[in-house]
Amino acid sequence: MMATIPAGKLRIVNASVKPENECDVFREHAAARIPGAKFLDLTMCKDLSSPYPFMMPDRTHFVRMMKAMGIRKSDTVVVYETGKGWFASRAAFMLKSYGHPQVFILDGNFAKWKNEGRALESDYGKDDAAYPNDFAYELVVDNIIPYEKVKACAQDGSMQIVDNRPGPAFAGGSIPNSFNIPGPQLLAEDGTTKSAEQIKEIFESKGVDVNKPMIMSCTAGILSSLGYACAVKAKLPGALFFYDGSWSEYAAMKAKETAASQE
Repeated sequence: MMATIPAGKLRIVNASVKPENECDVFREHAAARIPGAKFLDLTMCKDLSSPYPFMMPDRTHFVRMMKAMGIRKSDTVVVYETGKGWFASRAAFMLKSYGHPQVFILDGNFAKWKNEGRALESDYGKDDAAYPNDFAYELVVDNIIPYEKVKACAQDGSMQIVDNRPGPAFAGGSIPNSFNIPGPQLLAEDGTTKSAEQIKEIFESKGVDVNKPMIMSCTAGILSSLGYACAVKAKLPGALFFYDGSWSEYAAMKAKETAASQE
C-alpha cells in the first residue's frame, strides 16, 4: 500500500474503466476480484450532463453513488483497477476531493495482487460463464406511451387512463377523463398484492372497462408500476400501456402549451 492503513472498516473499490468496451469490466469484476471489492463505475459517477468525459459529479449524484455502494466517510477506502492505475487514481482523487479522510490506492493494482497469488473471489462457479450479450439490453417501448398519445387519448377516449395516485393528489389535478385507482388500495394489509379477483373487482368498481386498453399513470411512474403489475397479475384482458412521464410531465407540458398559446 501507499501508506499504513489505520484501523477501521475497510472498503475495497474496483474503479476499472475500459472505454473501448465498458461491458468487459463488469464481467471481469464478476469473474475475479479482490475479496469484498465493490465496483465503482466511473462512467456513471461523473457529471452526466457534461460534454467532457470525466468531470466531477455534483454532490447529490456523488452521495447517491456512495450510498448505493455502502461507502461512508468513516470507512477506510482502498481503490484499485485492472489497468495501469490511472482510473484508480482518479477515483481516489474524487473521493478525497469530496472530503473522504481515508482513501488509499493499492500500489501495483490488481495485476500485482493477482501475480502474487493473493486471494480472489468470483460470482461464477465451475459451470458458470460470462457472455458478450450479458448486458445487451434494449428498451422495448411498445407499451410505453408518450405525452402526445396520452393527450389524444384523454380527448378521444381511445384508451382509458388509469391514475394510481392517492385520492387527494388525484383531486388536486388529473389528466382529463382519467379513472382513479389508488395504488395502495391494490395491496392487502400484509403488504402483498390482492388476489386477481379482488384486483379485477376494484378496477371495475371504479368504472374501468377491463376489456379495453388501459394506460397506467401516477405522479412519476412509481405507483403506476404497481398498478401495471397488479393488472398483469389479474390477467385483465384489455391491452396494458404505461405513461412514463405521468402527471409530472403532463401537467408541465400542458402549462407550457397554455403559456405558449397566450404569447
